[in-house]
Amino acid sequence: MSDIERILKEVIEEADNRLLEEETGEEEHTFSPEFERRIEELKERFFENGKYVGDKHAKPRRSLVIMRRIAACICCVILGAAMVVTVRAYGGEVVDWIVSVTQKDTKIRFEPLDGVVVPETIEREYVLSEIPEGYELVSKQNGKVVCTTAYQCKEDKLVFIQACYLSQSSILDTEDADVQETIINGNKAYVIKKNTAVSVLWENGEYYFILKSTAHLDFESLKNMASNIVEQ
Repeated sequence: MSDIERILKEVIEEADNRLLEEETGEEEHTFSPEFERRIEELKERFFENGKYVGDKHAKPRRSLVIMRRIAACICCVILGAAMVVTVRAYGGEVVDWIVSVTQKDTKIRFEPLDGVVVPETIEREYVLSEIPEGYELVSKQNGKVVCTTAYQCKEDKLVFIQACYLSQSSILDTEDADVQETIINGNKAYVIKKNTAVSVLWENGEYYFILKSTAHLDFESLKNMASNIVEQ
């Protein structure tokens, strides 16, 4: 029997005795000091400002403690997922595209968003993971802010450029050209088709890239190559 059950049992027994004495006409009963002390203990433990508030000294049940811990873990997981989701969404939007179009060309430059730090030099070089059959490497130039690689296949020349956002603007020949906006690996990109030449310009949150074929390769081939560049 717990302390609470024992005290309540004693209170009930003494109350019953008092009722019995009143019914038999015996003189008024006076509660013992011990009884009064226990009543005050119960009032202090279960009541506050005259209102029942439950057992203030009771410890939470183990099952309740476990449920609270599980709820706390779930909250942490949800918050963590929210943080993971926010960072990934921001990852593809680190710069503004500043596009200036004239009759003969299109100038594109990039401005990092407020608070975003982008590489000022080529810290990680990317390369094409697959080169079309028949193309051979003819030149490669690695600069601090721009890397250019060129391949040749008969009359077609394939050029791959990697550049820092803060490098000079890219000027594309768009006179009488078909210019379309598209998406490559979740990031904004432009496709420029003019005569037999096709160019793709895109960015990945670190650098921007240009891939151009002067003759043989179509947009789908270039898009597939652009989507599969790898870090060297």
